[in-house]
Amino acid sequence: MNNTGTNVLWYRQSAVSWNEAMPLGNGRIGAMVYGGAQHERIALNEDTLWSGKPGYYENPNGAEIYRKARDLALERRYLEAQSLLEREFTNLWSQMYLPLGELRLDMEHSDAVENYRRELDISTGIHIVEYDCCGVHYTREMFVSFPDQVMVMRMTADRPGALTFSMSLTPALKAVSEITHTSASVTGNCPIAERQFEAYNEERGVIRYGTADEDKGIGYYAEARVCLEGGRSVRRGGVRVERANSATLLFNVRTSFNGWDKHPVLEGKPYAEPCVAELDRAAGKSFDELKAAHIADHAALYERVSLDLGGGDEKLMPTDERLYAHENGGEDLALYALYFNYGRYLTIAASREGTQATNLQGIWNDHLVPPWSSNYTVNINTQMNYWPTLMTNLPECYEPLLSMIGELAVSGERTARDYYGVPGFTVHHNTDIWRMTTPAGAHRKGFAFCFWPLASGWFMRHVWEYYEFTQDGDWLRNTGWAILKKAAQFYYASLSEDHDGTLMMAPSTSPENT
Repeated sequence: MNNTGTNVLWYRQSAVSWNEAMPLGNGRIGAMVYGGAQHERIALNEDTLWSGKPGYYENPNGAEIYRKARDLALERRYLEAQSLLEREFTNLWSQMYLPLGELRLDMEHSDAVENYRRELDISTGIHIVEYDCCGVHYTREMFVSFPDQVMVMRMTADRPGALTFSMSLTPALKAVSEITHTSASVTGNCPIAERQFEAYNEERGVIRYGTADEDKGIGYYAEARVCLEGGRSVRRGGVRVERANSATLLFNVRTSFNGWDKHPVLEGKPYAEPCVAELDRAAGKSFDELKAAHIADHAALYERVSLDLGGGDEKLMPTDERLYAHENGGEDLALYALYFNYGRYLTIAASREGTQATNLQGIWNDHLVPPWSSNYTVNINTQMNYWPTLMTNLPECYEPLLSMIGELAVSGERTARDYYGVPGFTVHHNTDIWRMTTPAGAHRKGFAFCFWPLASGWFMRHVWEYYEFTQDGDWLRNTGWAILKKAAQFYYASLSEDHDGTLMMAPSTSPENT
């Protein structure tokens, strides 16, 4: 199926910034690959690596405050209703999706590189860097495997003994690092983002690392190891490989996250041992076996859809040059097909059965305090992530969204009861891995987006469309219907009659429209 114009992103130079790196993932492990010839950087993520722990923002007078605001709105005293809700109803921000760190490779050869090329074949999910240096052709082939649950990189040179490089694993969070002659690992616990209401300039929180178990966040263990053909490896600052013929790098990470309602330390699941066990299993297979299993798994999803819009020789150009040409009026019909396929690729890479749903940045984030916390903004963005999923025949990739909705339906019952005094469930405009459903805000003047209890209603479109596309009557009967009913109960009990008898939410807002 491989067609360069519609299935390959490629460049004549390495990435300068994170935004120019290319994404790999298996729904759980995310990697942004810079592709540097002499110095390679791979920014790493794991989809359950979040700040915080289970919690709930109490508001013992929430239902009473809401009823007062409702009455004020029905009396057309809108600013008074808004002021009351901003002062006494909105609450704090969600927790944050965190970066794990970077895997770095430093090649011990000249920086005089020729014939450089990096590419991401989205039909296979494989990233390749190749170049010539001092008469040697170097190749790095990389993917993140869903079947084997590890990241894999194969490094080769067409001259025996030409691979000499150093490998290091640099954590983004406070962590303990260990190095052996074949591996680098980090272990630690995520911080908690602490906030104070109305502290506008610190609305995303102050990062704090707990010391007692009950104050610690999600535990994690990550390891990168190298398997050689020829040469040797030694411990020297990092892992130093000397005069190898080829090298296979394996990486894995696991966390203690054990569910949105379980403390990640006191009730966490084992993570270091499972991480090592998966690496051991992968190390017992050849690179070709790992690659074949990965391609078969990826292709089983990717090849369900194809799109051909035609196009000429312009589709053979590097991707950045195609984009510049298109921006300046050039025609490139195949670029639209590539864009369509890239969206499907990102869904496959970021949302697989048993993983978390895709957040604001999918599963890729390199910021300790990311924009909008890299959370789930559910007044449109999370839903948009999944609009094309069923249309492109990827119901397996839809499962994380349905799981999150089911968990929010449980968490949101408490919010409906405590903040509105009604049955059913509600979700406000953003949430996180701990399934926060209370109104967020952290400061006043946020009414236009903070008071928006409609996410549960919009999510029901996704619940119903899953049934429409799959015709899974058993799922609807046993799971979907109960969620639909609970969402309807909240709105049925919350609607108020306007003066002309119209049923409406009062007060009501349109997201981020002041």
